[in-house]
Amino acid sequence: MLTVTCRDATGLLINRFFLGVAEAPLTAGLTIIVAMWYTREEQPFRQSLWYLGGSIGGLVGSFVGLGVTNIHTIASWKALYLILGGATVVASGVVFLMLPDVPSTAWFLTKQERILAIARVSDNLTGIKSTNFSWPQLREALCDMHTWLLVLNQLALNIPNGGLHPFLNIFLRGTGFTKREVFLLNACQFPIIFFMKLYVGWASTRYKNTRIFWMIVCLCISAFGIILMRQLPPRLKWGRWAGAVLTDMYTANYGLLAALTSGNFAGFTKKSVASALIFAAGCAGNIIGPQLYKGSEAPSYPSGYLAMLICILATIVISVITLFYTLWENKRRDKLPCETEAATSDSTDMMDAIVVNLSDKTDRELPRFRYIY
Repeated sequence: MLTVTCRDATGLLINRFFLGVAEAPLTAGLTIIVAMWYTREEQPFRQSLWYLGGSIGGLVGSFVGLGVTNIHTIASWKALYLILGGATVVASGVVFLMLPDVPSTAWFLTKQERILAIARVSDNLTGIKSTNFSWPQLREALCDMHTWLLVLNQLALNIPNGGLHPFLNIFLRGTGFTKREVFLLNACQFPIIFFMKLYVGWASTRYKNTRIFWMIVCLCISAFGIILMRQLPPRLKWGRWAGAVLTDMYTANYGLLAALTSGNFAGFTKKSVASALIFAAGCAGNIIGPQLYKGSEAPSYPSGYLAMLICILATIVISVITLFYTLWENKRRDKLPCETEAATSDSTDMMDAIVVNLSDKTDRELPRFRYIY
């Protein structure tokens, strides 16, 4: 909302800086919260559900953006920031008051239900929460191959994201659509992406260990969409728009990446550090993306879309490497002698699982831990 008070670039940069500070904990925080409440099998769908907010917000934003063009008392862009910013402030107040910190303090659960909420996620072995920062867990997160594979995945995925959405309206206008038609087309695009995210999240939950498989499927669809956008002539404007819709399918991967993050890192500090690094990689990708588009190539931006295609293909390769590395690590753990001992001991009962889940141990410290994919 304070954006409307900015009068120069300095004020805008200061405002955007604090906006970024406030927004930074959102993705990592929600990823960790889902891990506290749901089993690893349930997490893909739940992670995808909160990521659906982007599609819902885009749909609402398109209609609000169209509506504010009829406001003449103040600048339409100011009205847009005031309306959407005000709604965000109200929503944040509701979340602050209603969302419990951990299951053990949930105001809407009885004492017995709180115990059950903790017990039902005991097999995750990823921990609940710890107020102590662990330097060994920090080092482990920085030395874990899983961390850097997901960091690279997020970086490569967000370079196209940083370029696609800022330049999409220019691309569509250059194809022959009017400004009003572009708003309406964006409004039509978001429901399609919404249902794709919903389906991918459901399918990854319904069918065990298919997260990376669905990530690759979405990336292949996006690659095909980029080819349509880049190669079709401007006169085939509906084909180009279809390409834009298909290209956006990669956004379904964000919920699955969050599920891999919440499910494959045990230890609260390790999970928090890994989540922060992965989020930072996404931010870096969004910064890099727009730099690949040359103003002299507007409105088709062939170099920009070629760079997008390369990044999407690189993300596919990284995803395949992640899949095979995870399978290899699980097989290595299957051969550990201590695994056989654990299988024949009392450590497999529910109470022991709860104790282990609350002990804040990392996945490397738990031989029985198996990585999801």
